[in-house]
Amino acid sequence: MCDAELIRFPSNVALKAEGAALETIRTSVRDHWPLTAEEKARVNIGVYAIRELEGINEDLVAKLATLEQQIKSALA
Repeated sequence: MCDAELIRFPSNVALKAEGAALETIRTSVRDHWPLTAEEKARVNIGVYAIRELEGINEDLVAKLATLEQQIKSALA
C-alpha cells in the first residue's frame, strides 16, 4: 500500500521515509524474529504515519499504526 502511494506521489518525502522504515523492519523481522526490546522501541512507523501521512491515505495510516502496535506487543 505504501508503494502504491509512492507511485501516486513520487516526491512525497514522508512516504519515502515510511517506505524505507518498512523495509528496515521487514529485514529485521525476516533476519531475527522476535525483535529485541531495543529494536521494538525504535519502531515508530505508526506515530510517524499519523503525524505525516494523514490526508494522503487514511487506510494506510491505520494499517501502519496497527502494525507498530502489533510489533511492539509481540512476545519476545
